[in-house]
Amino acid sequence: MAISVHDPEVRSPQFSSSRMHVQIGDDFIQAGWTAGQNQCYNSLCPAGIVLVRSDIPLGGLRGPPGVRGSTQIVYDTYGLLKDKANGNWWLEFGGIQIGFWPANIFQQSLANSVEWGGEVYSASLPGPRMGNGYFPLLDPVDDAHVCNITLVDESFKVDKMVKNIETFSDNNHSYKVYEDLDSGLPVGHIIYFGGPGKMSSLKQLNENPETNFLGNGIGSETIPDTVANGQDLLKDEIVSEHLTRNIQFFGLESQHKVTGSYVVVIGLGGVGSHAASMLLRSGVGKLLLVDFDQVSLSSLNRHAVATRADVGIPKAMCLKKHFSSIFPECHIEAKVILYDSSSEEEILSGKPDFVLDCIDNIDTKVGLLAACVKRGLKVLSATGAGARADPTRIRVADIRESTIDPLSRSVRHRLRRKHGIEGGIPVVFSLEKPKAKLLPFEGTNGEDENPLDYQVVPGFRVRIIPVLGTIPAIFGQIMASYVITQLAGVQVQMEPIVNLDLDHYRLLHQRLIEHEETVYGTSAEVEVDVEEVMYIVKELWHGRSARDETAKDVGRGMWRAMNELMLVRWDAKKPATVSNLVLLKFKEADEHETKTLEEVKESEKEFFERVSCVLKKAELDFYG
Repeated sequence: MAISVHDPEVRSPQFSSSRMHVQIGDDFIQAGWTAGQNQCYNSLCPAGIVLVRSDIPLGGLRGPPGVRGSTQIVYDTYGLLKDKANGNWWLEFGGIQIGFWPANIFQQSLANSVEWGGEVYSASLPGPRMGNGYFPLLDPVDDAHVCNITLVDESFKVDKMVKNIETFSDNNHSYKVYEDLDSGLPVGHIIYFGGPGKMSSLKQLNENPETNFLGNGIGSETIPDTVANGQDLLKDEIVSEHLTRNIQFFGLESQHKVTGSYVVVIGLGGVGSHAASMLLRSGVGKLLLVDFDQVSLSSLNRHAVATRADVGIPKAMCLKKHFSSIFPECHIEAKVILYDSSSEEEILSGKPDFVLDCIDNIDTKVGLLAACVKRGLKVLSATGAGARADPTRIRVADIRESTIDPLSRSVRHRLRRKHGIEGGIPVVFSLEKPKAKLLPFEGTNGEDENPLDYQVVPGFRVRIIPVLGTIPAIFGQIMASYVITQLAGVQVQMEPIVNLDLDHYRLLHQRLIEHEETVYGTSAEVEVDVEEVMYIVKELWHGRSARDETAKDVGRGMWRAMNELMLVRWDAKKPATVSNLVLLKFKEADEHETKTLEEVKESEKEFFERVSCVLKKAELDFYG
């Protein structure tokens, strides 16, 4: 067994050790390293053990430990092995036998259990650090861990793939342990462990923080400006533990990108509050929350954090108040302001990494999206979440493809007409047709009245649209997920929006067979069926010509566009398989078949590489 060596900070009379523990009846033996004392941890060594080597003294100082952030791992290797001949228990260090415990001091011959990991002791002081002093992130370079675990059973059979390992920590707030039984590394199974102990920052975290929010929505600024000051949030043990699952999913480098990011969320209702909440919980280091409206009693069915006590408070201030107790290290700004051309600079300056549009007013939404495009800012827009009930039909796609949703359709038309923007903006929308309509507006006398007479802000809706609270929440979660993966640099392939039915795929399949018979004299080399044609058209080419990079024909006119498309071989020398078929318009197909692949590569290098990449993916998906 190998144990990584570290130097956790301890104070007398504390100690912190990393060791192997073998329980033999009521007795036990241990081997490992310890910080905090210059002798064996129980002060008894070398009593009980018979040393056979004097050049490796027990309790002696060892060489320099590993350093966090370094690429160098420092290991000690240990073994506690029972002698087959006489039953003595031998201690090995670095593959060298340095001593043994005689068999006659034990009440039984075989061990009951074996433990690996860390152990700490502190008589009066708070618990010391364990391992490298940080919660493990499943990083074999930095984390404290044991590896090369080997067991020998009663028949002296060697097992290097130990099963049935149970993890345990008697204080999960201070120390963590994780196992990786399929690390894929040559060191085999790995057990990670460590933690900061009962540090002062843990105590501070559990104290009641002074509120930074007063009843009128104005309060003192107590939220730390860590990102603005260039500090690395992940160096804080509490933050690191808060984001452990994210780090395990993304990796440390990607999580650094998230915690170093700045995101603006505009519109903090059912969609925006949930999006902002998950951005915060995922470790975004700086947030700007923008909304001119207040929390209402009827909005509590869909708001992420608001309570009845928050009714009447500005939504931006409400979120800031609650967020400060969830992730106080995040730098949060709240602006009770309406987005328009006059506030554009105030809201969009500062080079945000992402802007979330959660506005439900068309003109304001169009203005914001156009401003983001003009400034070169990444933006994600939410469309109508009201009057929907089917969460399985929510999608993320380019605004060109959101033809079914009425709000996104109106936004798309105005963007094109007023600003010349036809696409390039991702939107979250539902394929479901709205289940309900705007409710009639009743005045105080109970009779229908003109809602325009009651507008506080010109152009903003007064009539109410029914909302199932779960749907805006899902919209917000999807927005947060999209943005976080984008910030982390993780590529997620969204399901394409292709409005085709089975008859269209059958038509394309039949068209392919007829074309093969015309060009090659036989359809014997067509090695795809209708289901595979569906995969090729939908997953590989998204229902458009392979030459159409911008997807401008997707959605509007999709049904008519199929009349101009066909599948042809990419390489005429190979059969018509999933990984050798491209979707092209008729004229494009005719032109393609007049050239060799070498000619295409020479004359259109970018097109050749793009198509080759798509077909390589298909080959991996289908043929491994």
